[in-house]
Amino acid sequence: MNAKPEHVISFLPFAKTGLNETDIRSAGFIDDTHAYTFGSTGELAVWEIATAKELWHCTLDERSPLVLSAGGKYIFSVNEGDVVCFDALSGKVLGVMTGGVPVRGNLDVTPDGAWLVGSSGPVVTIFDLKTGKNTGDVGLPIGTNGGKVVALPDGFALVGPVLFDLAKRMPVWQYEGGEEPFAVGGRCWTFLGEKKQSALVNARLPQDTARKADAKLDATSAFALKPGDKVSLDVAVTTTPEDTKAINEHMSAEIQRAGFAIDPAANVHVVVRTEDGKTVTQRWNHFAAGPFSSGGEDVSVTEKIVRATINVADKPAWESRDVHQLGMVGRKNGQSIGQAVAEQNVYDIDFLKRASLPNYVLRPEATTGLGQSKWMLGGVKDGK
Repeated sequence: MNAKPEHVISFLPFAKTGLNETDIRSAGFIDDTHAYTFGSTGELAVWEIATAKELWHCTLDERSPLVLSAGGKYIFSVNEGDVVCFDALSGKVLGVMTGGVPVRGNLDVTPDGAWLVGSSGPVVTIFDLKTGKNTGDVGLPIGTNGGKVVALPDGFALVGPVLFDLAKRMPVWQYEGGEEPFAVGGRCWTFLGEKKQSALVNARLPQDTARKADAKLDATSAFALKPGDKVSLDVAVTTTPEDTKAINEHMSAEIQRAGFAIDPAANVHVVVRTEDGKTVTQRWNHFAAGPFSSGGEDVSVTEKIVRATINVADKPAWESRDVHQLGMVGRKNGQSIGQAVAEQNVYDIDFLKRASLPNYVLRPEATTGLGQSKWMLGGVKDGK
């Protein structure tokens, strides 16, 4: 078949005059005659393709994740922390799912429409679409700080490099390599650069070895922390008394929201800290002088780390952390570059005032020794 492509229509969905207000963040086909667009200012609109007629629109948080269900019947997005389900063609709100950690990262729905999965840093949020309920905010293994969510068949999903069994709320397997994975036709696809080649490769995930590993997982004994359990709270931060109080209040509220009770004698501890990391020497130049100017200063810069950790019997089981990184500083009159850097290289205390806690945390030993595969030109290859 050698049919030539035909131009159907071109139009500007968001005819505003402000800078970047006409930008389209995402778009997709709902069916053969309808499409949606999602703009940089949070405008979600659905269109009749042939006529560019707008059927409906609404305004969401401008950074909301958004996903179309596999059959094109529903649009899911996040507004003010709640997950909203729209009828794709009419715009009618069919349901609002509340509670749990607000989804700030990615969002995807399984091909069978049974599960909705979201990520926010080191937390995976799982919704059962049959009941419309949040079934858990699961803490990711330390060192795997979320990533793109790709919902897969049979109740599985990739969250960054980690394969999850959604019903068990458990990580099953890890995959190395590949960029920007996505699912089409029951297979997972990813971009791979190997041996000076760039290729689009695919595999049916989970592969047999991952499924066998999943079958052996016991969710009844894997969790060190789940709703109804007790935790202690330990906050030791370098900041003002007002900020320390605000952090204590926020973390106490997070513990309550997650369904835990505070007990100083508990074996599971929520630990909040500020600490210094490694110190490196960096070359800082005057902005007007350009990056290769000889008029700058060599300045020693120490990493400023804030973290909220959940420890089980003093072993870290989950962590959310931020390392403050300076890219540019402003100088006051009479300040040297080194003085300006030292003054502005501070802990991101606000990170601790908005950190969210998972309500399901796996025992440290349950997340070690996960099976691993590597993306190759022929698909995935299991590690030894």
